Amino acid sequence: MSFFESRRIKKQGRDCLAQARHALKLRGDIASIQDLQAMTEAETALSAALSNGDSKHICAATETLATAIRRVVPAQPHAIWRENLEILVIAIAVAMAFRTYFLQPFKIPTGSMTPTLYGIHFTHRDKSIVDIMPLKLFNWLARGEWHQEWRATASGKLGFLTQSMRDHRLMHVGWQIGEVEQVIPATAKPRFDAGTEVKKGDVIASQVRIQGDHIFVNKVKWNFTKPKLGEIVVFRTQDIPMLRSKEHYIKRMIGLPGQAISVDEPNLLIDGVPVTDVPEIARIATKQPGYWGYRWDGQMKSPSVVLQLGEDQYAGFGDYTKNSQDSRYWGAIPEKNLVGPACLIYWPILSRHHSSGRNRWGLIR
Repeated sequence: MSFFESRRIKKQGRDCLAQARHALKLRGDIASIQDLQAMTEAETALSAALSNGDSKHICAATETLATAIRRVVPAQPHAIWRENLEILVIAIAVAMAFRTYFLQPFKIPTGSMTPTLYGIHFTHRDKSIVDIMPLKLFNWLARGEWHQEWRATASGKLGFLTQSMRDHRLMHVGWQIGEVEQVIPATAKPRFDAGTEVKKGDVIASQVRIQGDHIFVNKVKWNFTKPKLGEIVVFRTQDIPMLRSKEHYIKRMIGLPGQAISVDEPNLLIDGVPVTDVPEIARIATKQPGYWGYRWDGQMKSPSVVLQLGEDQYAGFGDYTKNSQDSRYWGAIPEKNLVGPACLIYWPILSRHHSSGRNRWGLIR
């Protein structure tokens, strides 16, 4: 027997002794006296064989002890599945605790924070190589883009039929193709004008759906510091008049407790003075690329309309002030509704800023 083979056998023997000690701690109080005694005798025999260094005796003693261990700690049915399930349950519990107390993920559904954060939006381009599997899947994972096409379900002349509205938004457009009605999303770009003859299977509309930003919200920070002007804040909507309950909104913090907020286009006024010393607010007010400045809207129709915040109230505006339902419409945000500041875009990882072209993945400002 070679040196290495002898060394391997001795190592197996020592490992078996360690397993016996673990089995005694694990089942020593519930295993039968006979099984424990047999395991102890086998353990003593293996220790003696290891001391003598006889490889044949070590092999035999190791097998005897392994058999005794199996009697003390019998194999559980479906052990692998049970172990994986335990790991999964622990992982879920840790993730939920982390989500509850540290970082909570959210996705941006609308464009009220454009161009700082993008909601779900659409663009149009012809189908390319990145829209063919498997590259289409990789493009979605990296950029959140998914190319969609609608093909004619019949042959005939394409004619406009109906529109479908929801919440004052055009949702779907109906087309008549011969004798068949076909509905496509209003966001899709038609390939043909009304009156065009199309054949069954022709692509009549297409679009690229781009997922909204997925972000993390820091739920720890405001346990140690107060919210600051310019931070992007996520808050719950319950108890806020004019808003639906049990939702979360995201806006930029533009007013703190006790302040008087008003708008004098394109400036934001706090206590009657334009805000110029908060970079994030000044970026919007000066209409830097992609921003429209602060605009009159909702209840705030002129500089004379003031939103006076109480001792536990805040105000938030969307960065896309041209079209944002925010404190101009429904007033103050109660302090108890605040969840935390948005801190990180974690997906899509290759989503680019429309005006600057820079990648927006990473820290939010």
